[in-house]
Amino acid sequence: MRRAAALVLAGVLAGALALALPPRGAEAAGTLKAYFPATYRVSKNGFPLGLAERRLQTRPDGTQVFVSRAHPTGLAAVFVSDTITERSVERRQGDRIRPLRYSYRQSGGRHERQWSLRFDWSAHRVTSSHEHIQHTLAPHTQDLLSFQLALMLDLQAGKRRFSYPIVDKKEMHDYGFKTVGQQMLRTRVGRLKTLKLVHKDVQGEGSFVFWCAVNYGYLPVRIERTDEDGDKITMELHSMPDKKAQYRSPDAGTLD
Repeated sequence: MRRAAALVLAGVLAGALALALPPRGAEAAGTLKAYFPATYRVSKNGFPLGLAERRLQTRPDGTQVFVSRAHPTGLAAVFVSDTITERSVERRQGDRIRPLRYSYRQSGGRHERQWSLRFDWSAHRVTSSHEHIQHTLAPHTQDLLSFQLALMLDLQAGKRRFSYPIVDKKEMHDYGFKTVGQQMLRTRVGRLKTLKLVHKDVQGEGSFVFWCAVNYGYLPVRIERTDEDGDKITMELHSMPDKKAQYRSPDAGTLD
């Protein structure tokens, strides 16, 4: 379970949930593309590690491509030169995300690593390029990137407790999230009204905490992962193109 949690964390931190603001007035529920691209800072126990960038594009065939790229900066770049690139191809079905393909590549450092997933929804099967491992697909199965878009859509739809089977290189595990309240969060782009979500590992090996901006489509503006030893990796919004337009949610007026 610890390894699976670490891989989910890699998915979160490698590109860090992106944030950009819509180009015009309030957006309807279900909006995703309007909130990309964006940049996040990643740190461990307060020590800066690098930058994470994300982009979301829609293709002519109706599928969307979610790309994440992370690289070290500052002092961390002296010791680590790896770039991690993830790519998830998905199809939107109403307020649901259905992943089709996922790829992971670590390059530029001492070791090159890559692997991929292929989702066959007609056969209810997902296959990993690593040893051709296969898993049976549950209805809402996600990959390491797509679950973050699914989380946004579920919050926009009014859900406050949900779970996803998330598949990685070797394994599949259920990750449950629940809201624990609202909080005003100070960020580099100003004070934002957020909804706080928590996931705790079943075996008590750590936790995720998400702070999702209520007025911006529930985009996470801060994510923390704490492991069983107390080490904390944090991802915080670093920059976004615009902060004028706002998504209006049912929670928008409940916190001063």
